[in-house]
Amino acid sequence: MFSDDRIGFKKGTDKTKWEFSHEVYEKWHALLFDYAKILNETEIEKIEIEDNLVIMKLRNYPIKFLAREGDERSMLLDILNYDKYESNQMGMISKILQLFSRPVICDIGANMGFTSCIWGGKFSEAQIFAFEPIKSTYDLLNKNIQLNKLSNINTFNVGISNKIGEEIFYFYPWCTANTSLTNLQHREDCLKNKAAINCLDNIDELKSKKVDFLKIDVEGNEYFALQGATRILGEDHPVISIEILRKYSKEFGYVASDVVNFIKQYGYDMFIADKDKLVQLDNITEETKEVNFIFLHRDEHSFIKCQL
Repeated sequence: MFSDDRIGFKKGTDKTKWEFSHEVYEKWHALLFDYAKILNETEIEKIEIEDNLVIMKLRNYPIKFLAREGDERSMLLDILNYDKYESNQMGMISKILQLFSRPVICDIGANMGFTSCIWGGKFSEAQIFAFEPIKSTYDLLNKNIQLNKLSNINTFNVGISNKIGEEIFYFYPWCTANTSLTNLQHREDCLKNKAAINCLDNIDELKSKKVDFLKIDVEGNEYFALQGATRILGEDHPVISIEILRKYSKEFGYVASDVVNFIKQYGYDMFIADKDKLVQLDNITEETKEVNFIFLHRDEHSFIKCQL
């Protein structure tokens, strides 16, 4: 690391300042200009370096985020690595949310607040309820909310499932977004975090609300999170954005089509976002490449289908 090279030089070396400056420029400082050259190809517009902080600002939204040291697969680094992050899904969700005047949004598996902060900034009249069970990630979520001066996001340090109590979560500091109720990476060096869990139907702050939009990204626990939200599904009929991976479903002892069928029994149809349009799918099969899905209620959301 550059800090180690600096310390080594200060402690004493036979290198001249010219030699040391040339060495660390090629090794470290040139990277600053490499980042500057590739930013215009990505959804990251700006990277700010402050005392002990790295902050990245998004290009398409007036939102910025604190980057987490050591998190190799954060949403922010995924954007730097692969240009964008779930842009089809995020673009379609924005189109859907703007059809609601004051949407009530539940962000289950909020992580660092990527989606909550984007929606909170773009839709100032929205009420957002963000759920994140891991304390360190929950703290980062709140810091990002404060960084963007957002007042319409309510945070809960709890995981959402089909029961109430405490569970062990398997936490990967190198990939916090892969935190799950089972050891998905099958690595012995993962951290075990005990955290509270609750049913969405049991959250007091939601009992007097009509939930308009439900985002679920809980690394395999989707089926059980939905089982704890049957009142909301049956009465509120929210739009549902959900990530379903067949390999994660298998780890939890069910198949992806179980999730689809569970949601469909409440009167929903399933879609994927294909650029600026919705494409209906019947179910998830071995040939399905997509992992992000949108469910619209046949009656409640007819106005959405008409306008998209």
